[in-house]
Amino acid sequence: MTVSAPPRPPSQAPEAPDSKPLEREEIEALVEALIEEARREQRRRHRRYLALTALAASVGAVVLILLDGGAASQTPSPAASAQMNAAAQAGAARIAFTSTSLWRGGDRNVPNPPPPTLVVSDLYVANADGSDKRLLEHREYIGYPDSGRGVAWSTDGQTIAFFAPGKSSHSPPSLLFVNADGSGQPRDVTRQWGLDDLPVWSPDGKKIAFVSGRDVKCRGEIYVMNVDGRGLRRLTRNGLADALPMWSPNGTRIAFLRFSVPPACGGWASDPGPNVYVMNADGSGQRRLARGWPSAWSAGGRKIAFTGPDDRPGMYVINADGSGQRRLNTVSFNSATWSPNGQKILFVRARPGTRAKVNDIYVMNADGSGQRKLTERGHDPRWSPDGEKISFVTNRDGNNEIYVMNADGSGQVNVSQNPDRDD
Repeated sequence: MTVSAPPRPPSQAPEAPDSKPLEREEIEALVEALIEEARREQRRRHRRYLALTALAASVGAVVLILLDGGAASQTPSPAASAQMNAAAQAGAARIAFTSTSLWRGGDRNVPNPPPPTLVVSDLYVANADGSDKRLLEHREYIGYPDSGRGVAWSTDGQTIAFFAPGKSSHSPPSLLFVNADGSGQPRDVTRQWGLDDLPVWSPDGKKIAFVSGRDVKCRGEIYVMNVDGRGLRRLTRNGLADALPMWSPNGTRIAFLRFSVPPACGGWASDPGPNVYVMNADGSGQRRLARGWPSAWSAGGRKIAFTGPDDRPGMYVINADGSGQRRLNTVSFNSATWSPNGQKILFVRARPGTRAKVNDIYVMNADGSGQRKLTERGHDPRWSPDGEKISFVTNRDGNNEIYVMNADGSGQVNVSQNPDRDD
């Protein structure tokens, strides 16, 4: 570290001819005092820099999302928007989620189900501790409660993409972009882009990858475009079905799922899959890595976690170049995600010996060791950006609610707090 020279002492009037010159010890003491003052000033500047850095990091932190539904358009009041902006400026980590009417009619797939009813589906944003919960969008429709297909934050935390349910259970959903502070009107991008699933923002926030059947039938293809809707480019075109695009942390590659389509669509000519593929961000260099479903990139972008096929269940890790495949466990799982520092992996494990499917949330070291249960009856776990918190969904209260806990499983808090809804 470079230490700046001590500041010059203030200029003084010339000494009178009869003034006594300073002794050597006095000069040395004066120099030491000036150096110490310079060091104190440097420490003050360093503390101010650290404080500003911490504030910027906290404001930029955005908690990944959980949800179970859709929403539409009811803009909150200016006062509500102002409070949300204040919370964001104060560095409050946030969670976006939807809240849908609780379904009490039994199995909708059985013959002669109960008649449709009025369903309410709302989009909320709340702080990670459950405080300052704000309604962003509201939608009512006649039909059956539907879990929808997800919610996603933009990279900069300013926009939320979500599938809003149609006006009835038979109407297709719309993909809407809504400002996270509740300002403005939501933008329906379904017809504009032909999206069949949630967009995935690139790490730099400039592009989105998405799946669409706009140019093909019976299958999806992966596209990339700028976030302003320009520069649309189709990346895959091979007669198979592609899904689950996942950007590498540096944004140079995309991992995705590839499988053959059913015979009715001219498929099954080759291995139906599933297969883990990777390609460059421009669609070039497509390469099959392994059989299975891709789950997550490691924090450094060197490895990919994936679920093994039915005949070889378990969690696997493979290098992004296809080498070094390793089986970490043999349990039935889903929703594996790496911690931000790359040292831990979250996963959901189906509890053995239960007739009704019951999932528990586990964590383990990145090499597969140290597997430990964090909480029971949970699914869809997500790390906070700093790796200190985990959000998840649980039905332990009789309905689906969103909880947040510390990374060690302690301090569990109900964030959604909607006893008559599924969140």
